[in-house]
Amino acid sequence: ERRLAHIRALVHDPVKHELGNAYDLYFTGAHFALRGGPAGTSARMGAWLTALSKAINVKALSPCLVASIMRFVEIPLPGHIAEQTLSGSKPVHDAVLNAKGMSQQEEAKEEEKAE
Repeated sequence: ERRLAHIRALVHDPVKHELGNAYDLYFTGAHFALRGGPAGTSARMGAWLTALSKAINVKALSPCLVASIMRFVEIPLPGHIAEQTLSGSKPVHDAVLNAKGMSQQEEAKEEEKAE
């Protein structure tokens, strides 16, 4: 289960960091949810995620960050890629292992922060 704190740390903060001063250009009027989940959190998140999808679609974010976001939201692999993975395609297999390794590194960082 993803929590707001995870979305903030693993999606919002990296997006804001990468865009720098351009962040306001893409996210004007789409403010990220406030801490504590007060009333209006769902509406804020809906607006922010809509702005995020627009930033992704206009290629404002690096492919690496977009891949990280896609892993975070756990999108399913397209059928042809999943089939290649199952059939033992080395490049796809390596990419899947790489994504798992990156995910484990992110989890380890979160655990270190919690300590």
